[in-house]
Amino acid sequence: MPRTSRRQPETLAAVAPVEPAAARDAIGHLWLDTASVGATSTWQVNTVTVDTTLTTLFSVVLCDASGGALTITLPAASGNDGKWYRIKKIDSSVNTVTVDGTIDDDVSAVLTDQYEAITIAADASKWHIL
Repeated sequence: MPRTSRRQPETLAAVAPVEPAAARDAIGHLWLDTASVGATSTWQVNTVTVDTTLTTLFSVVLCDASGGALTITLPAASGNDGKWYRIKKIDSSVNTVTVDGTIDDDVSAVLTDQYEAITIAADASKWHIL
């Protein structure tokens, strides 16, 4: 199967079921044709200034806590296998951004410095910092 620029290797999370036997190339790499499942290479970027509960519509979350401390609440990891978020504090204030949800067996993660960021991903049972 020839590779095109619209195909992603198996190291990325699939957003739709794929038939592994049909999607493997001659040397065994699994490929997902993103065009066939309607996937795009764009990320949803949201800037938040108030407490926010994340949904599947979020990907990159820029947190402006200049008006006060913020809490970003994660959805349950169950049902979100392969979902990831990049969360970044963008202001220079002393206010914190708390990412609320069990992450690597801690009850939350706290961003305190301007430009501090974390990337987290779910494995259907819990969230992990990458």
